[in-house]
Amino acid sequence: MAVAVQQGAPNPMLVLAGEILQSRQEIDELEERLKELKKLNEQQESQLIEMMLAEEVDKFVFAGRTFYPSTRLWASIKAEHKDEAIEWLENSDFADLVKKQVNSQSLSSLVKELRENDEMPEEFERYLNISERVTLTVRKGAKG
Repeated sequence: MAVAVQQGAPNPMLVLAGEILQSRQEIDELEERLKELKKLNEQQESQLIEMMLAEEVDKFVFAGRTFYPSTRLWASIKAEHKDEAIEWLENSDFADLVKKQVNSQSLSSLVKELRENDEMPEEFERYLNISERVTLTVRKGAKG
């Protein structure tokens, strides 16, 4: 049941709602600042790596920290070749890289739908860890 809460006398629910809105705003501002700092840090690191390469400096120590460029490599399978790549891996010495997985968000949606329709098979449910968490949803609404 939705209840319109009138503003006026200090209502503990309204006080807490105001605090929630304020903390969410602060979180949003901090997340935005963190994005900005990460972008700045990435630019600074790129500049320092360029300087080190230009001056042929492998590493140096500053403020008790050692600075040196390192290379990381990430690989992923092209979507259009996923089946062929998995088959190749399974038939190679690298078969242990292939894992059967289930997308957790899709599984959660399936379980929710099965439960809502009272169609959850007991034999399937015993294989699952299911937990629920109640969260507060806040949207812009009518002014009041």
